[in-house]
This record gives sequence, structure tokens and C-alpha cells, in this order.
Amino acid sequence: KISPASLLGWSNGTCAGRPFKLTGARLGHVLRDSPLQRQSCGEVQLQANHSSVTLSTPEWNFTVAPKAVPDYYHRADHISGPKVRLDAHFALRVPEASLKVS
Repeated sequence: KISPASLLGWSNGTCAGRPFKLTGARLGHVLRDSPLQRQSCGEVQLQANHSSVTLSTPEWNFTVAPKAVPDYYHRADHISGPKVRLDAHFALRVPEASLKVS
């Protein structure tokens, strides 16, 4: 979710039945790597950064971040539809040949 007032994002989740909440670090905030911004669950790392969240596995990084539609200023010519979209980015962390295949 994204707070409309601050555009600061947060995510709720569970790991082995234990709930947690990630909160994006405010720009200029000293504690950017506190438990509020980072969680580990087995081999998976979750990192919140302002309004985006990155899920890292040994082989992949997945990042989800909100983007304004059609532009940041939400001009008056926007007729209808969502004003924010979620962009997903996938990045391979290992050479393609070393991927584990089920």
C-alpha cells in the first residue's frame, strides 16, 4: 500500500506463520536497513525502499514499484482509469546456465 499523504509504501506479510510489516525508508532517514525495511524468510530477502519493495532469492531479484499514470502531476486531461500503476522488474542474479530447473 502507498500512503497518500507521504507516498511512503508499506507491505504486510507472514513468514512461517509469523506476521511482519515492511515500511519504506524515508528519504534522508539514517536507519535505512532496520527491521522495518528488511525481512528474511529462509533464502528469501525482502527490502523496502521508500515506496518500492524488492524480493530477492538466490537466483532472482523481483522489484515492484508504483508509478503515476499518465504522469506525476495527474494533469486535468486525464479522463478516467487508474492514476497509479505497479511496475514489476525481474533481474537474474546468476548466469542463465546455472538456473535450477524443476
